[in-house]
Amino acid sequence: MSLVGTQVRITAFSADGWEDDVGLWSGKKGQGTLAEFMTTYIKIPQPEAEQLAKDVLGPWLDEWELRDGELDRKIKRASRWFFSGVALVVLLAIVGFVALVVLLVGLI
Repeated sequence: MSLVGTQVRITAFSADGWEDDVGLWSGKKGQGTLAEFMTTYIKIPQPEAEQLAKDVLGPWLDEWELRDGELDRKIKRASRWFFSGVALVVLLAIVGFVALVVLLVGLI
């Protein structure tokens, strides 16, 4: 599942306690799961990374699903395609009308 729009900022700390580096996991396809990102980025064991990812994303994902998260994304995507198609049809109609007017003016 792709979680585009979800962002988790991860700060790695060095042994002396200072910030070492900051990473951003955004849930895009190909980036892997949050647990995989934490395992490679801040070098924590896989079980701990999975538990942290569950603690971070679990409540949010549950709420998202309760609010028809995936269905909402599909509806938005379908409506975007629909309105893009309508805009294309209107644009083609305008171009056709202008071409017709130019043709009629050229005949007069």
